[in-house]
Amino acid sequence: MKSNYFAVTFIFLFFIGCSSTYRVNDFSSKEKFYNDFNNSFKTKEARITMINDSVLITLAGVEIENDTLYSIVYLKKKQERRLALTYIEDIKYRGNDITSASILSKDGTEFKAEKVKVIHDSVNFIEVKDMRAKNTITSIDNVRNVSYKNLWLRIPTGIFGGGMIGLIISANILVSNNNSFVVGGFQPYGIAGFVIGALIGGSIAYFFGYDELYQFKE
Repeated sequence: MKSNYFAVTFIFLFFIGCSSTYRVNDFSSKEKFYNDFNNSFKTKEARITMINDSVLITLAGVEIENDTLYSIVYLKKKQERRLALTYIEDIKYRGNDITSASILSKDGTEFKAEKVKVIHDSVNFIEVKDMRAKNTITSIDNVRNVSYKNLWLRIPTGIFGGGMIGLIISANILVSNNNSFVVGGFQPYGIAGFVIGALIGGSIAYFFGYDELYQFKE
């Protein structure tokens, strides 16, 4: 019986741990392959494997432009500003924090502001701008593949597969202990087995994830 449990569990783990691989030949052109890649990796943590088998991890996304691979970096630019009250349409403070706000001017410009101070006929504040920058990694000719884990895709499979395994184990335990199987008597054991198995299966599926891999070199 134990060997059956191990076999079912192995098949389950193998199934939830599979991956998808995309190659240039899967697309009508290299440009479409690059576009699909860029859309997939906008904000993903990426694992980059070079042709020399060295590995680089980037945290906030990668992008291909002109056959060059870039890592994405998000920065905050801060600048001191002063605006006349007559120029301001509205100041929306964030919760109970009277030093952070969104300031809307009469021409429709919105400022994300920190350290807001209203002084006589003007407002002094630090304007905060979220900026997106790119750092060069390498030519795409030096890259074997780039991948990321889709942590959510396999969770439904993990929940269902884990639940079914829990159901099967519950039934086997009941039969082994009582040498009989009664549907009415099995119901509470079956529900408990399914719920426990579903929780474990969903957790395992989330942990292993589902690899999305873009292949550049074999």
